[in-house]
Amino acid sequence: MPAKNQSICFNETIEEHIEKYFIFPDSAKDLGLQSVVNVFFEIDINGKVDKLFAKSSIVGVEFKDSESLNIANAVFEQAAMKIFDQLPVMKPGKVNGVVSSFPFRIPVTYRIESQNFDPNDIFTLSIEHKTINELSLNLNFKNIGALYANNSNTIKVDEFNTFNFKIGKEIKLSRSIIYPYLIISNVFDKEYFDNIRINAFGGRYYEPAPKRTIFGGIRFTL
Repeated sequence: MPAKNQSICFNETIEEHIEKYFIFPDSAKDLGLQSVVNVFFEIDINGKVDKLFAKSSIVGVEFKDSESLNIANAVFEQAAMKIFDQLPVMKPGKVNGVVSSFPFRIPVTYRIESQNFDPNDIFTLSIEHKTINELSLNLNFKNIGALYANNSNTIKVDEFNTFNFKIGKEIKLSRSIIYPYLIISNVFDKEYFDNIRINAFGGRYYEPAPKRTIFGGIRFTL
């Protein structure tokens, strides 16, 4: 499979994993707190999660003291890291044919629907519809706010928006389920940077994201 399609499949897998294991911390929800948590990790040469840490940004509320803010951020950071602690072993990536570890930054949004939310860092909107004949349609919009890729704030990654579209149909057989699907990633062919690496060694802070990509597949469930 081409590298750009592998990247899209990885993103699809991560989104499904987050949705499955996402838990909004009760203590934060009771206080009406919301956050965008950037989770950083590597997939090492054995396909396992390594060097996992998270950085929470509380939104929509101002704290009077830094200790309370740090405690609130830690609640979200621990919740987000638990999601990625449960990632299954993956196929490790390669650079020039050599198995290598790869760093990732994945944002996780903790939003209370009944409250206002300032998406300075990230905002996503997903519209999904499933017909009576098991045809699934999904349109996903994502906005990633501008951020700096190093501590000195000299390398800036600009804000960007993307649209993704997916259509699939579940076909039930006697002993299995077949799910053919078609995905159009980056529908409007936007140019932006992806796989942001904060304080990356050698200045490799980001990579050009794939342009518009169309591909399909078939998933079998026995």
